[in-house]
Formats: sequence, structure tokens, C-alpha cells
Amino acid sequence: MAEADLSLVADSVVSIGGVFTGDPTSSAAFTALTFVPVAGLTDIGEFGDEAEIATLKTIDGARVRKKVGSKDAGTLEITVGRDPADPGQVALRAAIGSKDAYALKIEQNDAPAGGTNTIHYLKVYVASAKNKLGGPDDFVTTVFTLAVDAAPLTIEAAEA
Repeated sequence: MAEADLSLVADSVVSIGGVFTGDPTSSAAFTALTFVPVAGLTDIGEFGDEAEIATLKTIDGARVRKKVGSKDAGTLEITVGRDPADPGQVALRAAIGSKDAYALKIEQNDAPAGGTNTIHYLKVYVASAKNKLGGPDDFVTTVFTLAVDAAPLTIEAAEA
């Protein structure tokens, strides 16, 4: 991998959209929504499909057999410097415990000169917002836990 292919997380943006009822495999379903950026990001966390591995131990073969099972897109934890007035943080807090899924957009800062950034669209349920107070020299942060309900849709960075 060439150094030019690597990118930093700095200046990436996470935004929350409204209730998501569209097809999570369609970029048009996501781009039709209005997104509100979440301010104060300190950590975006990890997400992506992971397959369960089903196993069967056979007596006659003395061997463990394996097959790929169900896929899970995981749980994403976003950490922010707590700002009760930030519209993005307010929207995330309002979505906690809702029975509705929400659209989430993560835009990396990795566009080639004159091109477009990588964008990840996620269908999520907002499960929690936990405040972390830490020690005397720490900022107050909030960790939002988002359950990802479908495979992430990634639109790779492109040249102009």
C-alpha cells in the first residue's frame, strides 16, 4: 500500500439523518435525506460486517467442520466532547430507545485532488448515550452506542 493510499481521520464528519425506512443498499435512499453533523467528535469507532462461524464436531471424523453463518454489522460507538446545544448530539439523544432506525453518514476526508470523499451510509438504532466525566484534566465526553442494522453502504472516494 502506497502512502498516498493512506488517509487520516482528521476532518471526517459524522451526521445523523431522520428516520430511515428506505432500502439500505440504495445510495438514493440515503441521499434523499437531510443530515445534521455531530460536533465534537473525538472517536468514530469501528463498524462493518462480521460473519458468525457455525461449527459441527463430528465423532466419526474427529474434526470440527465450519461454515459461514449470519452476518452482523456490529455496534458503533461514537465519542464526542459533550455539547448539550449541538444539533447533531441533540438528534442522537432524541433517538435513544426509539423503535425507529435512523440514517447515519460518515464522510472521510480522503478525496483525491478535486474528487469526492469516501462516504459510509449506515442504518442504525441509537441504543445509548453515556456521559464520561473522567479525571480532573479530562473533558466531559459522551459515548453514543449505535446498533448497525444492515450491511454498511460505502461509496469509495473518486477522482473528478
